[in-house]
Amino acid sequence: RLQAKLGPQSGAAPSVVRSATLTRRSVTWLVYLNDEYDAARDGGQLRAHERAAPSVTRVRVRVTAVETVGGDVTFVVSRGKQRLLLELELKLKVEAEVFGGAGDEMLQILTGKLTIDEVTGDDLGGAKMPFSKCTCDQKAWKPFLSKAAPAALWPPLKEALVALQEQGKAKWGSS
Repeated sequence: RLQAKLGPQSGAAPSVVRSATLTRRSVTWLVYLNDEYDAARDGGQLRAHERAAPSVTRVRVRVTAVETVGGDVTFVVSRGKQRLLLELELKLKVEAEVFGGAGDEMLQILTGKLTIDEVTGDDLGGAKMPFSKCTCDQKAWKPFLSKAAPAALWPPLKEALVALQEQGKAKWGSS
């Protein structure tokens, strides 16, 4: 809670009251000063209240279980080049720990499922996870988890799938 009382006739500096539970560390003020100001007519008080929910500062997302992995992995030699074609469907159980507030305390643990209907070898060159669907057991947090889970999980998942591709090329390419 932040309150400021501004009074032009008082001659004193504005008084500011802050609570110890502010979730943001910055306050921006824009004050217009003019000669025509009339405290009775224009008022003399500014009140701002902190957010209802603390700000999120970081999220830690992990896969707690792999429900299913399905699809095809095909080894192809074409024009002297080896290719491993991936067409996979992944269903993962996920958990996210949400941290924030003034002390960066844990605010919430979210649980849900992430489904990627199709991952192809071409997707492994991309910076973003292919289209995915996310469910969240904490309904109000679904939009948050739907963005956080793919962003956090795609880099390590992509790395594992690239390693799988390389292992397949090494195994089947030497036969």
